[in-house]
Amino acid sequence: FASCFEASGDVLSCSPNMEVTSVMWTVPFGRIFDENLPLDFSLDNDFPLEVSLESSGGSGPSLNVSWEFTLAFGFDGEDGFFLYTFPDEPESELAIQAEFSMEKQALKGSLFYLSAEMDGFDVDVGAGVFVDIVEGDTIPGPKDGRLSLSELLKIQDKSTLFNIGAQAVAKLEAPSVKLGLDEEST
Repeated sequence: FASCFEASGDVLSCSPNMEVTSVMWTVPFGRIFDENLPLDFSLDNDFPLEVSLESSGGSGPSLNVSWEFTLAFGFDGEDGFFLYTFPDEPESELAIQAEFSMEKQALKGSLFYLSAEMDGFDVDVGAGVFVDIVEGDTIPGPKDGRLSLSELLKIQDKSTLFNIGAQAVAKLEAPSVKLGLDEEST
């Protein structure tokens, strides 16, 4: 049984006698780390400043760190070994991302004689680094997105192979904030 595929993944009609001229494997790697973080703390014993923070309500803060690496390679009877660069997909071959999130917290904090209270406090902070392989055959057809070993050796400046990007976003909402003096510490 022979099956044939276009670069986009659509199956073409093939006859059982059709000769297979190339083979490709896609291997995804990655990991997600999810951690709930404690928020209540006090630094008044060995710390030169008296600092404390208490929380209540909402889900506690969480940290999510993930990485993904997708490797696609193959062998073509005409061109030999090749890497596949996923030209039609928006995702990068390598992505490292981190996100800190804290929802609907009621926070109380103090520093010396200053105090602060916040209700409904939301924080979302995220950042990522992305690497995309941008070279490869750009002629539409079954070889679209393939970077053969012979093409790779012809590229003088290998840094042109990669498109490296970074992205960050932050959101902070505190609908109710009260600042004051802690009369007990004065």
